[in-house]
Amino acid sequence: MKVFHRILFVGRRDQSEPWMQDLAVRRFSVVATEDWQRGLDELTRSDFALVVIDLVSARDGIELIKPMRGLVTLRRIPILVVGEWGTGLPSLAMSAGANAYEPTMDAAQVIGSVERLVHTKAAAAGAHK
Repeated sequence: MKVFHRILFVGRRDQSEPWMQDLAVRRFSVVATEDWQRGLDELTRSDFALVVIDLVSARDGIELIKPMRGLVTLRRIPILVVGEWGTGLPSLAMSAGANAYEPTMDAAQVIGSVERLVHTKAAAAGAHK
């Protein structure tokens, strides 16, 4: 089965397990790292359709947003943040340039947001041709 979209997940891999398998069925591949700096290295070396940052298990993952938005080659990659409301981190991430927020790692909700963001990006890319 050919994979069509790659996703970078910044956070503890065990947090992404519930939805990684579901995404594989939908032809997504997830690369996981717990460190935002390694995530930035991955992004500059390879092509990704989306970045998911778990603000609960990788609180410093928010640090990835600023360099992503500062680099022309990474600016168009959508960013989904997952985190607990009330910590201030989701609001901070959205103001830094994240595209969407989920309050929970619920597999159905995360998958829905992933598909929406990736398909919105693809539609926008097609409109610019």
